[in-house]
Amino acid sequence: MPLIFNRIHLSKPRQLQLMIKRSFVFIVLICLTHFAHSAGNIDDSKTLAAYKFNPTDNPMQTALDAIQSAKTNHKLAMVVLGAQWCHDSRAVAAQFSKPEMQKILNREYELAFIDVGYLEDRRAITEHFGYPTYFATPTVMIIEPISGQIVNFDSLPKWSSGASVPYEEYLKDFANPTSLLGSTGVQALTPELKAFEKSQAERLSLAYKKMGPDLLKDVNKTLEDSKGFYALWNEARQFRGQLQKSIHKLRKIHPSALTIQMIEQEVQAKQSWETE
Repeated sequence: MPLIFNRIHLSKPRQLQLMIKRSFVFIVLICLTHFAHSAGNIDDSKTLAAYKFNPTDNPMQTALDAIQSAKTNHKLAMVVLGAQWCHDSRAVAAQFSKPEMQKILNREYELAFIDVGYLEDRRAITEHFGYPTYFATPTVMIIEPISGQIVNFDSLPKWSSGASVPYEEYLKDFANPTSLLGSTGVQALTPELKAFEKSQAERLSLAYKKMGPDLLKDVNKTLEDSKGFYALWNEARQFRGQLQKSIHKLRKIHPSALTIQMIEQEVQAKQSWETE
């Protein structure tokens, strides 16, 4: 602290106030970042075993099996990518396990819960259903099994904050899946937009690859450079959040009206994990 105060003239209280404010904001971001990948405060004692995120030998096949079951049983498929270390993933699983939700899910869906581990690359699964990658845990995709298209495109970001969604919204949103049919984002993509999504998803995957080992250490409480990890986590969080918004924004523009300039405006600056 003395080094900070030595660089501030006491005759300029507004500078001091600004410095304190910025420090406070940084601390808050660190705290929020930590809680974003903390699994605490979720009572999952009654969560069904089928909704636990456990490693499997072939995650893609798990998703494809749900699609086939949905076809056979004339239902929609629901593929959920998440992790046990994730607060929101566990919250969704706990809500799904409640009796009222069980009636809805068993009636309308064939489910597959897929573990992303410590930010492992699961783009093959999302790309199979026309989405470039997962931007958060959990990613809850509802899929029409005949076309293989995601039908809840508009609500994908919502369920990534599943712990903040009231239970009543779970019941309302999932009870009437036919209302999701025709959701935006399922129209044919232009080659330029496809290239944009693929390249930006690759950028995000590099961040995941860099953060994954430290996330494991953080969960196991063996991480030494927590400050550096939380800073990178927050940077990636902002990048992926903006990228998801950009993709949803661009997909809502009719292909005939979409220009290269519109796409290029959504490209974010180089991130720290790309310059090292």
